Amino acid sequence: MLFGAVAGWGLWFWLIARCSMTRLAPFALLQIVFAVAAGVVFLNERMTPSLVIGAVLCIIGVAISQSRSADAGAGMHQQQHLEHDGDREESTQSS
Repeated sequence: MLFGAVAGWGLWFWLIARCSMTRLAPFALLQIVFAVAAGVVFLNERMTPSLVIGAVLCIIGVAISQSRSADAGAGMHQQQHLEHDGDREESTQSS
């Protein structure tokens, strides 16, 4: 268990150094899912329907938040690209 905790926190801080916190924050909700799964696998704890429903809701929430942030990021990139092309056209026309 100690190795799992150390590896998990080490990976978390390694990712924070390389990715934006906005992108990583929703994945903190998945720690609960992995903790429950580890309890079931390693400690033979009982998996109840409420635990399954909770895990599914956490995973769906993270998936929705990540798909929306990816869509927003793609939209901002597209807008910046169009603005940059517009600046290029203006400088060409003024020459």
